Amino acid sequence: MAQANVSPTRNWSVGLSLLGCYLLVAICSRHLLVNDELYYASLTNHMTDEQIRQMLAVNKEWIWLSYALLLSLLVVKLFVIAAILAVGYYILTTRWGFRPFLRTAIIAEFVMLIPAVTKIGWFGLVHPSYSLDDLQNFGPLSLGSLIKLDAAESWLRYPLQTASLFEVAYCLVLMLGAHQLAQLRWGQAARLVGFSYVPALLMWIVLVMFLSVSTS
Repeated sequence: MAQANVSPTRNWSVGLSLLGCYLLVAICSRHLLVNDELYYASLTNHMTDEQIRQMLAVNKEWIWLSYALLLSLLVVKLFVIAAILAVGYYILTTRWGFRPFLRTAIIAEFVMLIPAVTKIGWFGLVHPSYSLDDLQNFGPLSLGSLIKLDAAESWLRYPLQTASLFEVAYCLVLMLGAHQLAQLRWGQAARLVGFSYVPALLMWIVLVMFLSVSTS
């Protein structure tokens, strides 16, 4: 079955919209949730006041570089996921296609903005008393939200946060994109995501767990 025609210009416009949304959420999160008082309250038992002041000065000096790094890593993620799906598509159909899967990866990434926006709303309006650990361990609708992550081993926190309903929704959007843009039947779309993206995600989780154990 032939692929749907995906315009490169359309990919650019949707991609730039995604980057803009991520940047906006990052800026709002930085200015609404994180302040000097939060760092002092959370780190005073681990660092001296002078060390905290120096760290804050460095953070403020390089803040825009951190935003640029965030967007760069997001772009890399989109292209990697598109390439993984494209390879899986080639194995499944012996046909090559990349642009439909880049568009699919871009659209699916909007799902991951929901927990980030939820974090701003939760700590900004519902639970205004929080620490840096609370921000780092926040994972709505995940396995991590069912237990106290502070008590869990550090290497378990990332997989518990990743295993969420948002990840399930992300996979469903990937399937929808494969069905509509790559013109795959639903069964083929499910196999494509199940045998390409899901194993890659599990390998990434294992890598993060290994690095957490190695550095702890």
